[in-house]
Amino acid sequence: MATSPLVVWTKIVGIVKRYLGTVIGVVVFIISLQAQSMDNPAIQEKFNQAKSLMEQAQYQQAADVYSFILSKDSLQYDALLGRAHAYAALGKNFEAISDLDALVKAQPRNIEGYYLRAELKSKLGFDDEAYDDLDRVIFLKSDHYQAHYRKAIIENMRGEYTQALADIKVCLSQQPAPEVYFMAGVIHARIGNDIEAVKMFSAAIKLNPKDEDFYV
Repeated sequence: MATSPLVVWTKIVGIVKRYLGTVIGVVVFIISLQAQSMDNPAIQEKFNQAKSLMEQAQYQQAADVYSFILSKDSLQYDALLGRAHAYAALGKNFEAISDLDALVKAQPRNIEGYYLRAELKSKLGFDDEAYDDLDRVIFLKSDHYQAHYRKAIIENMRGEYTQALADIKVCLSQQPAPEVYFMAGVIHARIGNDIEAVKMFSAAIKLNPKDEDFYV
């Protein structure tokens, strides 16, 4: 018996949350964090404190430390990004977006700022705005894996299957992730390419046979 579109979409949402959730963004931020005021020991000490708190999942305390840094120097854009990550981890999405608005206004080439804002806007249901941010990310970094993947999801929802497949192919060219194969299978099924859809679903299951959502 065929699986209903609603069930398939519910599975897609669940897969996205597992594979590309905010926790991943927090980890990436912790790894990549570089304080802007290395010549200021007091500020650097606060950045180190905030980083440690983020690693311990003490997000509110980390946000407070980042706020303290910004109260001393409003041009500490790493602190602005850090607080946005902390707010996102706390589920304070609108506060995080407000910080990211200020960040990308000051640093219009800040890829991480645009991507995190897109992730949060999509979570809030503002897919058109999220799509614009994803486009900006890809303009700045044409092979950005997560941006292409999230664009494909939105395009699939819109019925823009050709573009969705193009974005998915960028992801598949970088790493054979199971969720990408699954998404490719969904898109191929939507356009009636059942043979290719089965291949994609099978590839997803082969890479992660324990994920029941891949069995559509």
